[in-house]
Amino acid sequence: MSWLWGLIRDSLGRWVIGFAKFLGQTNAYMAELWGLFHGLRIARSQGIGKLIVQSDSVVIVKSLQTGSEGSATGWMLFKKIKQLLTLNWEVRIIHVYREANSCADIMAGQGCSLQGDEEIYSNPPTVVLQCVSNDARGVSFPRLVSS
Repeated sequence: MSWLWGLIRDSLGRWVIGFAKFLGQTNAYMAELWGLFHGLRIARSQGIGKLIVQSDSVVIVKSLQTGSEGSATGWMLFKKIKQLLTLNWEVRIIHVYREANSCADIMAGQGCSLQGDEEIYSNPPTVVLQCVSNDARGVSFPRLVSS
């Protein structure tokens, strides 16, 4: 069973809103697409005019940057994401390694503790308080990447 998790932070790394949604049976690619779509819709509903989306899915980021249609599996959802991106706001989508998405990664481990199919968090769940604090203070954890 799959859950999607995401969070929106301000330019200083402070929590704005978080979300979780039950997806049922799906693969990692589709979960990433649903997370992006859901996150964009929430950001839009919050009146956010400038957004930098950080995703650890290099496939999705490259597909959106090059304007391709993505995988045949998720083409309709991919099309909806592209429609959201054409609205009157500034959205930049960049690839980051999983370590840079540690808050979302930590939240993803909490899927089984949800009470319903969807939750919105106006405050960070206890499990990510330290991670959000670290991000706001600029704490980083290096990663070795082969060249």
